[in-house]
Amino acid sequence: MHDFHVLFNAILQGNTNVISQLEKLEMTKDVLEKMNLKLESENFELRLELERANSDSPGLREKVEHLKSMFMLYIFIYCENIVD
Repeated sequence: MHDFHVLFNAILQGNTNVISQLEKLEMTKDVLEKMNLKLESENFELRLELERANSDSPGLREKVEHLKSMFMLYIFIYCENIVD
């Protein structure tokens, strides 16, 4: 009967170690899930910023082209005034 108690206590101790390891793994999993959610949120925000930047690009290109045209017109008028 003594051997049975020793064996039972050994099994119980092993189960306690397994439970402890499982609890640590569960805590690690929770931390990783929270970090993953944060990173997914940051990724989503960066994608939105990229979409905004891409959608603004055509408008900016048009403004640059307009400014180039105005600059060329200004140069043309300036040069005409110098020649006259």
